[in-house]
Amino acid sequence: MNKIKIILASLTLLIGCLVLAGRTYEVNAEGTSTAQKDSGAEDNYTGLKTVEYDDTFDLYYYVAGKSVVNKWVTVKEKKGKFRYYFGKDGKAYKAESIKGMRTTKVQIRTVKGKKYGFDENGHRVKGLWSTGEKLAFFSKKNGVYNKKLTKKYQKVVKYGKTSPDMIKTIKKVFGKPRKIKETNSCNPFDITDGSGFSGDTLKKYKGYTCTYKNIVISLTKNVETGVYHMEGASPLDVEISAKSKGNAYGAEAVKAGLIEENGVLHYYENGVLVKDKCAIKISVDGRDQYCKIDAEGKVIQWKSAQALAAKQLIKLKAVPANTSNKKSVEKCLKKAFKWSAKIKYVNISKKVKKDSKALEYYGTYGFTRMKGDCNVQAATFTLMAQVLGYDATFVRGLVPQALKNGKPANFGNHAWVTIKQGKKKYVYDPNFERTHKAGWKFRYGAKKHYRYFSKKKKELKK
Repeated sequence: MNKIKIILASLTLLIGCLVLAGRTYEVNAEGTSTAQKDSGAEDNYTGLKTVEYDDTFDLYYYVAGKSVVNKWVTVKEKKGKFRYYFGKDGKAYKAESIKGMRTTKVQIRTVKGKKYGFDENGHRVKGLWSTGEKLAFFSKKNGVYNKKLTKKYQKVVKYGKTSPDMIKTIKKVFGKPRKIKETNSCNPFDITDGSGFSGDTLKKYKGYTCTYKNIVISLTKNVETGVYHMEGASPLDVEISAKSKGNAYGAEAVKAGLIEENGVLHYYENGVLVKDKCAIKISVDGRDQYCKIDAEGKVIQWKSAQALAAKQLIKLKAVPANTSNKKSVEKCLKKAFKWSAKIKYVNISKKVKKDSKALEYYGTYGFTRMKGDCNVQAATFTLMAQVLGYDATFVRGLVPQALKNGKPANFGNHAWVTIKQGKKKYVYDPNFERTHKAGWKFRYGAKKHYRYFSKKKKELKK
């Protein structure tokens, strides 16, 4: 009885806070929009309804206040007419979208025995797109998935293919790209055991991205041999002009095992207060939230890229039973490092200039697409290390690609991680681990490693 009173009191307090804050949260215990019921009761609303969550959103369509289910709907918008399909729960079929990271990614869904593609806005697509993992072609007439043409395009961009005529082949099959951009590459693809590595190694490799309407194809070229290495095809990034709204733990939190006690959120499992967890998944009305819980049991929600890092650590089973066991924590750190080092390497055409935004962007890119360059490898490891409690820093600088008169020359952009442990700072380079199996924990200036420089070409030392 006392527990019920606590829950009711907590719920009342939280609802009161939400009212005072002037915000509403359109999510009920079943994970559906309360607007699904309220719209019809209020004004017989007809049209699209967006229900926003902390990092994504759902779409519904109403006719005279009633939610449409299991039905195609054509909606006229500012940019034209678009086809949506609303499933049995009333939600539009759509590709998963992450706040601040909109792309041209599509999700393939089956409707009445036929496969279709839906983008992050819920629009049915036509033509050539990417699911994030592979290419897919949909009829330009009715949007139905075309297996034969899909295989034709997938064959050309298969990861690991090498050829001196790869650009010509791409143009022949895909047509002329809208843009071909040269980028830096940290992927010496034809060196497998590290025996051919020297100060001139990276100088021989250049990255290229071929941009089309909805996809970008990534390549690495050995400029000495003229051979290209196929890295694969990915969705395009989409610039976002409008800021998306997000919610926080509100009244619904109590229903998911979260209880507000004396102004602090606690989380209980089987009646036991959970403590000392650097990463834990908590389901709130059917939606997963990633949090940390301190030694006193206070729940703190990880945000944005750090939430994705916590999610990845849980997938890797790299969450220590408690953070006070240093050996256990370091074991988890090694798992995270290996994952970042083994990310499928692709060149990224978009470059983020501001360091303050780079960690968030590249980390989100890597966790949502499972691929990327040295920036992504370093950013994902940095974020996972931070979630594990380490004083980790994402570093972008330069490494020499050649020596001139015994001195470093022809610098190339690179990214790595530093972790401060006690009074010492150690370097962790996931990309160097990928190419030479020697990127784990060393000091600046260590032999058989890169010489690391700041953006102003000042060598970084112990």
